[in-house]
Amino acid sequence: MKNIVLTLCTIFMISCGSNSDTNLTEKSDYFDINGTWTLLEISNINVELPVKNNPFLTIDNDKISGSNGCNNFFGSLQLHTNNSLQIFGIGETKRLCFDMKIPDAFNNLLQKTSNYLVNSSTLTLLDDSGEKLLTFRKK
Repeated sequence: MKNIVLTLCTIFMISCGSNSDTNLTEKSDYFDINGTWTLLEISNINVELPVKNNPFLTIDNDKISGSNGCNNFFGSLQLHTNNSLQIFGIGETKRLCFDMKIPDAFNNLLQKTSNYLVNSSTLTLLDDSGEKLLTFRKK
């Protein structure tokens, strides 16, 4: 009986210590999206870009930062397999700008992001249904 309990405890401890999320990618997989990206297109807004303070984002492995066109932001990023990602822990400065239409939309869409497409010069952020939210050009 003692051996059975010891075996079950060992199995339990091993399963708790293993990486339960096998969908996480390695740091080297961030290579494709690392860098600074300038906003080209924003979903559902008829605005000529670039604007005076063009929004941008910078990805450095599991960190994300940038500007929404008014305020600076920072947070964390986690890539998963199949071009899915999670952006979390977003904080930002709290300046009030004359026109908050683009900054507010940028923040809202960034938080809805769950997938991405990337090539050598373009990063497109998508929602979970595959709808295009934000498109960036590599700086």
